Formats: sequence, C-alpha cells, structure tokens
Amino acid sequence: DTEARRQRGLLGRIARERLCEELSRTLCGRYVGRVLRGFPDVLAAFCPELAPMFGFEQHNGHHLYDVWEHTVRVVEAVPPVPAMRLAALLHDCGKPASFTMDARGVGHFYGHPKISAVLAHKLLTGLRFDHATRAAVVRLVEYHDRPLGPDPARLRRRLHRLGEMPVRQLLMLKKADCVGQGTHREHIAELWETQALLEQVLAERHCFTLRQLAVNGHDLKALGLRGPQVGETLHALLRHVLESPGDNQKEHLLALARQMRGAWVDGAGGAVLLDESFFDGTDYTLGTMMDGGVQCWVQDDGSYIVFVLDETGNALTARWYDGSGTLRAEQSFTRGTPG
Repeated sequence: DTEARRQRGLLGRIARERLCEELSRTLCGRYVGRVLRGFPDVLAAFCPELAPMFGFEQHNGHHLYDVWEHTVRVVEAVPPVPAMRLAALLHDCGKPASFTMDARGVGHFYGHPKISAVLAHKLLTGLRFDHATRAAVVRLVEYHDRPLGPDPARLRRRLHRLGEMPVRQLLMLKKADCVGQGTHREHIAELWETQALLEQVLAERHCFTLRQLAVNGHDLKALGLRGPQVGETLHALLRHVLESPGDNQKEHLLALARQMRGAWVDGAGGAVLLDESFFDGTDYTLGTMMDGGVQCWVQDDGSYIVFVLDETGNALTARWYDGSGTLRAEQSFTRGTPG
C-alpha cells in the first residue's frame, strides 16, 4: 500500500492510452470496490476530477453515504462493462461543485448532472477513450437524474431521444444509483416496473421514431406542404404520437397535419404542438393551470417552465427558470400558419 502511494507520482509518465486501458480493467475487475476504497489518492493522481468527491458529505436525507462511498457502491452495482462502470464512477463527480445548503441545513446539488457530464467528457478525452465510449458515458451521466418512472409517454420520449440500448443502460445505472443511496428501496421497485413497461412498449411496437410513424414526407407533400414544413410537421406529429400512441393511424395523422395550419408557430415559422417535451428536450411534470393563462411544468431539480398567454389568445411566451428561479431561456409563439 505504501509503495503504491509513493510511486503514484510516476503515473504522469505513463501514456494516456495505457492509463485508459488500466482504468477500464480495474473498474471491471472483481475487487473494484476494494481498490476504489483503498486507493482513491492513487486514482486521483491521473483522474483529478474525482478528488473533490472523497469524503464529501451530502447533508441530505436521501443519501446514507458521502459522495465517494455512494459512488463506489454504484460502481459495484452496475454490470462490469467499461461504459457502465465509467458512468457509475463519474455520474456524481459534479456534486461538490454544485453543492448548496438551505436554511434547514439540507444539502442540494442543483444542476449536478450537467456539471458531471462536462467533467466526465474532460476526463475521458484526456485519457484518450474512444469516441463511442466517451459519448455513451457522457450521455448516461447527463441523464442519470432525470425522471424515468413507469410512465409510458415518458418512456417513449426517452426511447425517441436516446434509443433502446441507451435506455436499457440508463435503467441499470438508475437502479444502481438507488442501491448506492441506501435509503429508498421503493424507488428500486419502481424502476423494475419501468423495466417491465419498457419490454411491453417494445413488444407492442409503439412508435418512437419517424420511421415508425404512419405517415411520411410524401403524404404531407400531397397535402401541399413544402420544404422545411414537411420535416417540422413530421416531428410535431411524432411528438403527438409519443404522447398518444393510439393516434398513429394514417388518416388521423393527416387530419392532424391539416389542423396544424392553425397551430402555434415560432419565429421561424415552425409548427409547435405543445407537449411535455417540446422545450429544451426536457421532461416536465404537468402542473396546475393558474390565473392569467399561466401553466407550469416542474422538473425534479426544481427547474420549471411557465407559459403565458396574452389577452388576445394569439401570442404565447414560454419561459424556462432554473432551480434558483433565475430565467434561463425564453421563446415566443403566435397562432398562425406554419412556414
């Protein structure tokens, strides 16, 4: 043990590619938990992005362990595949940088998945990991904290955005994350329900790609749509079918496409069907209709969207606020004809 620590400074002389290979081999090894707990300082010698996690207390009732012990337990709980083990290792590396504590002494980590994804990309690039592995890991890290409960529409949206294999990997990571928290067993049971629902959605061949849509570009051109209108309308119809899979019938979708000539359109003339995923590709839980024509979608990290309809009913503004209530983006729509 002492010799390994004394020699850790020599790791800087080893080729990045060799360190990449050795890290993958270690993470997929039988005694990975023992190594990560026993030699975190050696690991940090060539993975400095990990060091802030060591002993970092979370001050949150949802977590029984500090950030590093939680991380080790998640690594142990995912399959011994490089991309999965790397995602588990890095999924919370942005927590120390995002940590805040409220007046009650409860710790929060708003925005930590995005910070973790940036750090993961930096680390994996520096160690010369191949593009496919790097992309898979960063995607899992970025999505690991987003809701993925037994909700068919949400699951179809995830399949549309990520694909089948990444969704399966995400489920494995989320199950391991729950194990590593050591607090809420019911969350693991919910993820197993989601796993069963995934198998059902795939077996029933629900539509979650443009290729599976009951209409195509030729059908829309026959309605008189041209140029960008065709692609925009196809994507709007797909968003609709992701929410209502039973509507994936040719005549029904063609009728819906005709109705879109009175839909909300953005500044570029693109048609928009308002649903839970149109804004920033993020899933939100439908909130309550408030006075003044305001409607909110709220995400687990505290960020939310507010829709404001003007007095005429012909102009709509969507505003996105982060968990601290700071306005981050705004988009305007008017009622009219696409294109």
